[in-house]
Amino acid sequence: MKITKRQLRRIIREAVEETYLGLEGPWHEVVAAYIARGPGKGSQSATNMVLNKLHMGPDLWRTQEDILEDMLINLGPNATPEQIDAVSIEFRDGVRGDKPEWMPQTRAEMEVDWARAGRPRTDYDRRS
Repeated sequence: MKITKRQLRRIIREAVEETYLGLEGPWHEVVAAYIARGPGKGSQSATNMVLNKLHMGPDLWRTQEDILEDMLINLGPNATPEQIDAVSIEFRDGVRGDKPEWMPQTRAEMEVDWARAGRPRTDYDRRS
């Protein structure tokens, strides 16, 4: 598996934040702390942690990752471990069940999803 410079920077940044900024402990607490930071870097980090916990990642559509991020943002800053688990399970089951609304349906939609590649998401006001 090839890791880009951007991915490596993100991995290092998250490791430093978890170690030096007090985001240690059970993964639910770390995810909740990231969610509390709001849309953007906090919610993206929370999404990545949930995907890592579920052993999912590079084979997902960006659209699916955005859906998980929206689900986590909608939990709000006071997310409980039970809520985080419920969202994680709902997402895992939705991906495994190939929910059509969670994936690009046409070739054009697929190409738009692929074109996003590693670019950060910017449409929080429109979707959340």
